[in-house]
Amino acid sequence: MGESMKTTDWKSDPSTLRREAPSLLQLAKDSPDTLIVTPSNPFYTSIRQEYNEYNRQTEPLAIALPKSIDQLRQAVIYCSGHKPPIPMTIRGGGHDPYGRTVVSTAAQCDLRFLKWIKILESKPSSTATDKVVALGPGITAIEMHRALDGTGLSAATGWVGSVGMVGWSCGGGYGLSSGAWGMGVDNILGAKVMQADGRIIDTRDDPDLLWAMRGAGQGNFGIVVELRVRARPKPRYIAGILVFSLQHAVQVLSGFQSLVDEGLPTSFGGEMTINTTDELGPAINIFFTWICDSHSDTHAADGIKFKGKLLQRLQVAPLVDTVGETSILAFHETLSQGIEEPQHGYWDMASLTLAHLTPEVIGIIMRNPAPTGGASAILVHHVHGRAVQPDVTASWSHRGQHYVVSPCAIAPLDASPRQKQVTREWTRVIYSEILQNGQALPKGYWSMSRPQDCNATRFYGTDTVRRLTKLKRKLDPSNAFPFGLPRFNTQESQDERAYL
Repeated sequence: MGESMKTTDWKSDPSTLRREAPSLLQLAKDSPDTLIVTPSNPFYTSIRQEYNEYNRQTEPLAIALPKSIDQLRQAVIYCSGHKPPIPMTIRGGGHDPYGRTVVSTAAQCDLRFLKWIKILESKPSSTATDKVVALGPGITAIEMHRALDGTGLSAATGWVGSVGMVGWSCGGGYGLSSGAWGMGVDNILGAKVMQADGRIIDTRDDPDLLWAMRGAGQGNFGIVVELRVRARPKPRYIAGILVFSLQHAVQVLSGFQSLVDEGLPTSFGGEMTINTTDELGPAINIFFTWICDSHSDTHAADGIKFKGKLLQRLQVAPLVDTVGETSILAFHETLSQGIEEPQHGYWDMASLTLAHLTPEVIGIIMRNPAPTGGASAILVHHVHGRAVQPDVTASWSHRGQHYVVSPCAIAPLDASPRQKQVTREWTRVIYSEILQNGQALPKGYWSMSRPQDCNATRFYGTDTVRRLTKLKRKLDPSNAFPFGLPRFNTQESQDERAYL
């Protein structure tokens, strides 16, 4: 976020605010240390840091970057108390492929300066070695891994380091450790949430709020100013990448599915990307991970043994095999190389959930290799083990064993109109063919689904939506936070649909 620049230079001057965001001029006077940036500011582009060029069609009213909870409180009270109220969107530490925190009529509260991590007491109901870790709302997955590495602790994350921990955890949270440690929602132990009047509610005092945060807490009920998650002793870890040619997709994907049908070990994590590179052509990449139950050599050997079983079942030798003993931090650093700041370009993405990788789905993938000349890929998440166990303390209810299949087309910044069209068509062909084939499940993953494909009742169920709506009306009666996710009280705005 341009850390080499002096942040004191970022602020838009009063005359600029008066011209571009007059409703925020008084906030700048009342809270002079809060950074407020408008589109004509020379530092605006680097601060906005939008990596999907399609989202450039919409600009926020202004971006406010509080450096403390007190500054955030001042901004929230000001916007909610303004006549008329100024709608707020909340940007955490990460990113959203659809730019849903950018709304032309709203002020964006950017929380990326609010980064901290504190190790608290052990949770009484957990094992003696588990710890509670408090996270600031601006911290990302790789930042948390780096901070915990020297403490002997590890915590669940997704596999892209630039993802924000609050959004990932509260929105479901698929990841390589989900078999052993559960999804992101399963690791939330508590939170502090700022209301429109500046008060901070702790989930210790509101069990319904904790239930909502575990699956539907991305800005709906206020601003998360602290998230408490479970951290575990750092395990021995077997991890690496297995790369196969897409021409062997039938053997690789059907072989993987056969192991799923038999029941995968909870220690195993195996998510995939399917892409095209200049060196290897169309390829399937399996991110193999194994969380050892203990530090014994036996458990580490079990991981290597299971890799052998996996390769035997796939019936094809990998083009690349980097699997070996490593650390969680080292492997996530490897995965984050080149994508710690996401690939900048023209993104188009869709998402479906599937119960199985059927021959029909495999055929669709084989017929539609990812376009070249960008960073397009099909992302495949899979959940089993702890992640599929029902949990009535979480609003996240998608607990059956399933895959999330997300074609993600990325055309480079210098792409021609034709190249952009080709990449977008690729996404939509895969999405529509799988959908028309009748393979998709009704529930979905909001964070990776296009706004027009999101339906709260279908994703969460009628009873859950009713309970969430009731809590929303209780905690945010004036709807000061109308742009949270999931949307269960309003339709997506025209701004969200603009580029789709």
